[in-house]
Amino acid sequence: MIEIGACEAKARPSSLPGKVSPEEEAIIIKRGKVIAHLVPAKHLRQPRINATIDKLPSLRKEFKLNGLDWKDLRNEHLR
Repeated sequence: MIEIGACEAKARPSSLPGKVSPEEEAIIIKRGKVIAHLVPAKHLRQPRINATIDKLPSLRKEFKLNGLDWKDLRNEHLR
C-alpha cells in the first residue's frame, strides 16, 4: 500500500490513477489521518458480480415468461 499526501493529491489529481496498480491500494493522508482509499476497480466490481450471480436462481423462480420463449424476446429486442 502506498501513501499519498492530501496536498499532492489535490495539486495533481490526474496523476492518482497511475499511482494505483491493479494489485495495490493507495491511501490519501491528511495531517496523519487516512481520508481516502484508492483501490483498483476490479476490487469494487467483483463483490457486486458475485452477489448478482448468487441472486440468479431466485430471479428465475420469480419472473415468468407466461409461455413466451426467451430467445424470441431477445431477438425481438435486437431488431
